[in-house]
Amino acid sequence: MEDVPFLLPWEAQTPANTAAKLLRGTLVVQDIERWCHQKAHEDGVEPAMAVVFFNTGPDAVDYVEIKAHVAARAGVGYCVYEMSPDASTAEVMAQVQKLNAHPQVHGILIQRPFPEQIDEPKIMASISHFKHIEEYSKGEVNNVAADAIIRLLSRYGIHRAAHHAKIQVAGCGNIITDGFNAHMKRHFPYVDISTSLPNTQKPEHEKEDGRAVDDQSAPRQVILISELHRGPGFIKPSMVSQEVRVIVDLGFYATEKGIIGDLSYSVFDKDDLTIAPTPGGVLPILLWVMMERTIKSKQMLVRGEGGASVRVNDQLVLNHTDGSVIRAICSAGNSGSTSGG
Repeated sequence: MEDVPFLLPWEAQTPANTAAKLLRGTLVVQDIERWCHQKAHEDGVEPAMAVVFFNTGPDAVDYVEIKAHVAARAGVGYCVYEMSPDASTAEVMAQVQKLNAHPQVHGILIQRPFPEQIDEPKIMASISHFKHIEEYSKGEVNNVAADAIIRLLSRYGIHRAAHHAKIQVAGCGNIITDGFNAHMKRHFPYVDISTSLPNTQKPEHEKEDGRAVDDQSAPRQVILISELHRGPGFIKPSMVSQEVRVIVDLGFYATEKGIIGDLSYSVFDKDDLTIAPTPGGVLPILLWVMMERTIKSKQMLVRGEGGASVRVNDQLVLNHTDGSVIRAICSAGNSGSTSGG
């Protein structure tokens, strides 16, 4: 299978010779990809993901197209419903309810960013738990981005140490959401959340997940997870405190030089750091976990768990009340969407 442009070059854009140890997502992605190829069509039913999309700008379009390429590789049907950025919460909820009820749709994703007039919690709560691939896996609460990070840490043998470290979540946005933060707090005992990059060099009197830190004890090692939206390469070496041992970069900026995350390239020269970079770290895993969840949801629905399902044709077509259609993006990777709202 040919490499997917724009996705696989992520690996090449990360500095090749670095002092920092890099946590590449490649090994985790390969495992998920093999699983998807084995399971996607074994019951004769094509798994299908539906994306509700607000065309808020070039970045939003990029996110939708990237997922389309990954879906094609995974053998997952992919359909996009483009809604007006001026759509109301009621209009979006009506579309979600159609997708909840549609037997040929197994995974539903609402593409961020949301227009500001949309009631995001209300929309997210309206998605069927069996199809809500961002916040659920097989009907159980499980944030997709947190899942991807935990898999990467586990693959590199860091997961156990992470339970003794302070998990410092910095930022918010498309990936770091309330659901992400809640998952991290459920999974790790010491989690601190901030919308900006904190000063982690002053641990006095701070609290970690409700637990006071002993001022006399040595500072905990820190795993920093960032999605700051402050621009590409915002985090410089001087901004990384001495307690930080691992950085998970969730920033994403498409620039003339390629994909860049929150970290400045000079941070990669620090030999005491382990970095999950953008490009090539967690984000490719995140995309593939979405495909895996869609397939698992399909398996449950085919068995009659969480609702009924039917056999899917080679090309998925969803009809709407206005007569428009959503075309699946099939294995050839063709894109198709319709305006709605």
